[in-house]
Amino acid sequence: MTMSSAEGLQQTERNWLAAQPLVSTLTYRSEAAGALAPSGLEGLLARAKARNRSLGVTGMLLFAENQFYQWLEGPPEGVDQIWDAIKVDPRHRQVELIDHNPESVRLFGEWDMKFASPEAPLAPLREKPAPKKTLPPGLIQFTAELALKGDEAAITGGLEELLSMGEDFLTLHGALVEPAAHLIGDWWLEDRIRAADIAIGLSNMQSAVRRVGLAQVTRIDKRGAPRRILVAAPPGEAHGLGVALVGDAFRRTGWRVTSEFPASAEALAACVKATRYDALNLCLSDVFERAEQILPLADAIRAARAASANPDLIVLAGGRLFESQPDLATAIGADAVYAGAAEALSQTALQIARAQRASASGASAAPPPLH
Repeated sequence: MTMSSAEGLQQTERNWLAAQPLVSTLTYRSEAAGALAPSGLEGLLARAKARNRSLGVTGMLLFAENQFYQWLEGPPEGVDQIWDAIKVDPRHRQVELIDHNPESVRLFGEWDMKFASPEAPLAPLREKPAPKKTLPPGLIQFTAELALKGDEAAITGGLEELLSMGEDFLTLHGALVEPAAHLIGDWWLEDRIRAADIAIGLSNMQSAVRRVGLAQVTRIDKRGAPRRILVAAPPGEAHGLGVALVGDAFRRTGWRVTSEFPASAEALAACVKATRYDALNLCLSDVFERAEQILPLADAIRAARAASANPDLIVLAGGRLFESQPDLATAIGADAVYAGAAEALSQTALQIARAQRASASGASAAPPPLH
């Protein structure tokens, strides 16, 4: 019996999941058995880092008011070995297990043991983006091929299967759909497909995402009035997949979303002048890097800021370009840049929070002017 396209997509994912190394996470809290001097705390932390590194364990340690809170993640045997040692360590008392579960991804993969206390606050953690989930290259390639063949039904079936296996819909934007769009762009640069194929492929992926998304539960944030956002393709950008994905992500969290494809910087300025938006997200191509769009994008952002009905408008720009050049925000006059729909959500929320803090303190949160 021949395997269908949808079944092949699903089987590729199952094979990949089965091959992933198992990660165990454990969190606990405890009290320090005695007062810890700074030197004692530094020594404890140094030994914990060395031990964790040797066992392949990463995580985070918080210490405040003589209490420890620790997150451990890594190979199950390594996490269990550390936990067994902590339970009999005389420096801890009233040790309480909070959670112990298998996971598919590490949250603190870069930290053998990140430490925070009132004297050393963990501000980088609060602004640290969530690790980007990865899917097997074979699954991404298969999705791109299905899109080019016009097999929207197979892509829809594959997305639904991944969701039934516990994947998050927004995560699939960044782990599957956006990388598949990248791959289609790479194939065009290698002369393997025609320009017309790109439009076909993106249209099929966009339709599949929309079809599956309609059945997903929208997570509305009911705190305060809904915010408004304009999600637009910069003037001259023909690919609209990013606009669709980013608009969908904001719509699911309760934002009032308007999507536009303005023909010029003046047309974009007219949009932000007519309606008071809290944020403007400009989506470059998810297929190509579009480095030639940097200067026109800067002009469009400058015009939008000057015309906006909201003097505190938050402006972000996204697209494949910003995966390799995340430092371009200042150069184009944006508050921040992002490389996918999930990051668009987190970066926009972060910039709004910063602006609110700056407003409360009387400081300015606007980016430096372009020269």
